[in-house]
Amino acid sequence: MTKELVDRLGKAMKKGFISTLVLLVLKEEPSHGYQIIKAIEERTLGFWKPTTSTIYTILKDLMERNLIELVSSLDDDETKKIYKLTTKGQKALNDLMKTEEEMRDSMIAIMASTFGLSSEELEENKEGPPFLSPFSGRLNGKSKEKKLNILNFMKSMMEKRLQDIEKQIQNLEKSE
Repeated sequence: MTKELVDRLGKAMKKGFISTLVLLVLKEEPSHGYQIIKAIEERTLGFWKPTTSTIYTILKDLMERNLIELVSSLDDDETKKIYKLTTKGQKALNDLMKTEEEMRDSMIAIMASTFGLSSEELEENKEGPPFLSPFSGRLNGKSKEKKLNILNFMKSMMEKRLQDIEKQIQNLEKSE
């Protein structure tokens, strides 16, 4: 019973994450399915490319919830389904981003304490490193100096995580 509950919760979280990514892409411009897939792949720095079936399932769900709408467009004798954000979708996205920011701030505080970062390091990077949510485009429009600060913070967090993983590996090897 617990595994079933965890599986359902995990699926709901993934669906919510993907839905938010789709809304973020459509906020920038109306797009068709393939454009959305490519935009998500770029926003996740190539780490994830959603499948066509996943995207169209999410698009259908977002349409049923009136968060996006379909706009047909002719392109080289071919009709493409172009999706765009509705007013309700924009409001939902704004609410989601506010919630995401609150969650990110909490996660940064947890990670900072876990990895022993100082409150000064945390405060300097309060805006948030993109490793928690690369899809939100936190580097876009930033000065070179700000981008370097954010990326260096990311690097520091990853280095500390790697050290932790290396310790776990050493402990496992010692226990064999």
